[in-house]
Amino acid sequence: WSSRMGTWELYWQPNFIPRSEVRARHIVTTAHDFSWELYPQFHPQDRIDYFKKYFYKEIERSDRVITGSHFIRGELISRLPHLADRTVVIPYGFDNALYSPTQTTQRRKKYLLSVGSLEPRKNLITLLDAYALLDPKIRQEHPLYLIGASGWKNAEVFKRVEALQGDVRYLGYVSNQELVTYYQEAFCFI
Repeated sequence: WSSRMGTWELYWQPNFIPRSEVRARHIVTTAHDFSWELYPQFHPQDRIDYFKKYFYKEIERSDRVITGSHFIRGELISRLPHLADRTVVIPYGFDNALYSPTQTTQRRKKYLLSVGSLEPRKNLITLLDAYALLDPKIRQEHPLYLIGASGWKNAEVFKRVEALQGDVRYLGYVSNQELVTYYQEAFCFI
């Protein structure tokens, strides 16, 4: 950060807490959710401690706060009503060049797809429990692919993946181009 210090026209912090050592004429911050406060059991303790110490104090410095949905904007304003006029919704987007419909209308595969890091807040235990209730023939015809970073506190997820004997496949982190192919070929998304 030391090489980037100085006075900037605009500083956008895409992840909740603007850094106090960055000086800028205008500060924009994106607040994604309040899961760290509402569901602390789904986050590492050091993350919760960091957010408790800095979020409310530092968000005040923002000239604009961006949320990805009206729901999250409402949650933010219920906690910080004086920021209502500074908070705007900008829905999350995607890269049209990568993520677009395929030319064919037929799917080439029958797998179910879940994309996201393997950590408690993704509720993968419930997904795996529900998937395990399917008839083994259905599971064999429709394997479940899990794509994403390993995350944290996921030993139980890996244990259940192993117990489903190949019907669930953890593919780890994949490139954007590989991810496009998995999305295009999936039977459905979970």
